[in-house]
Amino acid sequence: MKESGSGGRTAVQRVAALCRDGIRDARVDGAGVTMIAGRGTRLPVWASDAVSTMVEDLQVTLGQGPCVDASATSAPVLIQDLADSAPTAGRAWPIFRDEALRAGVRAIFAFPLVFESVPMGCLDLYRRTPGPLSQVELSRGLSAAHELGETLVDSAILADERLGSQMAVHRAAGMVTVQLNCSIDEALARLRGTAYAEGVTVHQIAAEVEEGSRRFHREQT
Repeated sequence: MKESGSGGRTAVQRVAALCRDGIRDARVDGAGVTMIAGRGTRLPVWASDAVSTMVEDLQVTLGQGPCVDASATSAPVLIQDLADSAPTAGRAWPIFRDEALRAGVRAIFAFPLVFESVPMGCLDLYRRTPGPLSQVELSRGLSAAHELGETLVDSAILADERLGSQMAVHRAAGMVTVQLNCSIDEALARLRGTAYAEGVTVHQIAAEVEEGSRRFHREQT
């Protein structure tokens, strides 16, 4: 899955080209890429379509899904049918599973992006129909993840282009720690939970916290 003629392309354009090749080679319907930023924060950086955008945002917002597990274990997570009731078919992520199925995703294959044993993120490939990847398709998915990882290592500009969004979430979480007198982990969890409950992205909630139109309060007992 070699990319040619990439001179002059931005990092995001190079990532998009590699992912589109991966969609074709692995015979899937869509793809998304999420990177791991500071303190383990996950940041969606590219998606091929509206469904892929939802898949990536949902995993970041909930902190659960195949992307999260693949990044944590540095091993592919291959779910050939999300509707399967087997424990390995998505039951570990009940909310993500239900929302992804509702969006029309039936199979999802998460490939970790790793450089010198350091996890950098994840490439997600999805299909609207159930079924496993063939050996050839699996090999091409692994190849796509390898080339994508190399591209991300060489593309500091990619992080720069998305850094503002990631930093906004951390700034908002810092404000929430003061409002709730809580840890940064709890603050991030509250941001994610609120985003999911309201059906918006965590970045939207963070923006409201920063501009002062939203404050968090401890529940009264």
